[in-house]
Amino acid sequence: MERFNFEIIYAGISGLLLWLSWPQDGIVWLKFLALAPLLALPEMYPSLSLRRFFLLSYETFLLWNLFTTWWVWNASPEGAVVAITINSFFMAIIFWLGLYVRRNLGIWKGALGLISLWLAYEYFHQRWDLAWPWLLLGFGFANMPEWIQWYEWTGPLGGSAWILGVNYAMARLFRPTEFLFILKRMATALLLIGIPVLLSYLLYFFKSDGHGYTLRISILQPNVDPWNEKFDVMPPKMQVERLLNMAAEVEADLYIAPETALPHIILEKQIKNDSLLGLLRNFIKSKDKSALITGLSTQDIFSSDESHAPYSATLIGPDLYLDDFNTAAFLSKNDSIILYHKSKLVPGPEMLPFPKLLKPLQDKLFGRLGGMIGNLGVQKEPTVFIHPKDSIGIAPAICYESVFPYFMARFIRAGADMVAVITNDGWWGDTPGYKQHFAYARVLAVCLGVPVVQSANTGISGFINAKGDVIKQTAYWEPAVLTSEIQVPFDPSPTFFVKFGDLLGRLGILIGMVLLLLAIRQSFLRNKIF
Repeated sequence: MERFNFEIIYAGISGLLLWLSWPQDGIVWLKFLALAPLLALPEMYPSLSLRRFFLLSYETFLLWNLFTTWWVWNASPEGAVVAITINSFFMAIIFWLGLYVRRNLGIWKGALGLISLWLAYEYFHQRWDLAWPWLLLGFGFANMPEWIQWYEWTGPLGGSAWILGVNYAMARLFRPTEFLFILKRMATALLLIGIPVLLSYLLYFFKSDGHGYTLRISILQPNVDPWNEKFDVMPPKMQVERLLNMAAEVEADLYIAPETALPHIILEKQIKNDSLLGLLRNFIKSKDKSALITGLSTQDIFSSDESHAPYSATLIGPDLYLDDFNTAAFLSKNDSIILYHKSKLVPGPEMLPFPKLLKPLQDKLFGRLGGMIGNLGVQKEPTVFIHPKDSIGIAPAICYESVFPYFMARFIRAGADMVAVITNDGWWGDTPGYKQHFAYARVLAVCLGVPVVQSANTGISGFINAKGDVIKQTAYWEPAVLTSEIQVPFDPSPTFFVKFGDLLGRLGILIGMVLLLLAIRQSFLRNKIF
């Protein structure tokens, strides 16, 4: 078989192994082998060109992205094509740069360069206008929290570095060499795997929930079809009555309804006059020290000159603007209504990336996804809901905000003791999408060191403790009321990750840029840059 065919097969194997190792149903240990065939190609073929390696890397990551996130197509075919192709391109660029560093500075600096540049990429990919961190490598251990308790120090980027380091060691086994060398490399790889796992198990078994405040929570999963019922067919009042009937089944300190549980738009300045929200407020008033979190679609009308109006706002009159929000509302017995606006938005359907550049092309470039059209507003600072019982702080996370651990850490620093995720995962159908979303909430719990509760319109709703263990969960596409008690410590101690954030990402930027500059310098000395 020709050499080029071998290269294509090896790159394809890496992509397929990444897919087969991914949550929800993947074989977790395959991650430690998945990238080795791709990384072995420069070992096997020293004359492999940088351009050829980029194309092979793109093949690997295109297969991985395609087979792992194809379900985005169910919500938006255009969004799926853009997300899969562009995400694969970014990943292939990092591997291309990694080989560039290796060719100029040597094997081990090349390994360090690849890992550092990948961490820098994951760091930026959570923060810029095209953020799509769904395939952070470190999320691959979402269903093995016993292995990743040390994420409380490193966050998911620690898992990404772990996977890349082991795969780089395994890749060297593909090079024809002596048997003793192979044994040494295998021993190195096993140590790289075993030591973090052993440390994590020790942390897991000795970590105690301790004594703390107890909050009895009921999750309401109404299971309203977002495509055929929620926004067009089922009257909003009927949806609210369904929630009230479900809530009446149990007594709880906190009731949590999903994202856009009230599907109609509410003007924020008149929110206390909304009759449907009033039904929920009356229900909470009848309870002793109870509260409710629910999803809303809200609007705010305000006066501003053009220079101070946000890009998301629409001019509706002379110096008068309207802004739309995906909102979480906290209702308590004292009749207060506290609002939080979703601030990590989906690029395209919920926000216009790079608005200064793309604003004139907005209507042509971006369409519908997840029930939202156009730009939504955000807020600068986190809002923590304070429950009247023991003043327990609750961090609201709307939809895919829960896959941004660094972002949710802001709420813990602001006083939150737990996270409440409200989402509507029915857009994707019975696919891996909603399963992955719930699995990633387990990573969030470990990183932040707090319990996580997820309420989905449909998908998976459930309770996750601070270790990342699933306590209870619902089935897919079934109305359900799920009740459990969550305990938060009397005097919680924030995790290292909460205090200091993505230190690995910032370190990756520094080391990666230094090595890349050194590699460019070396190329200049050889009169060849790339």
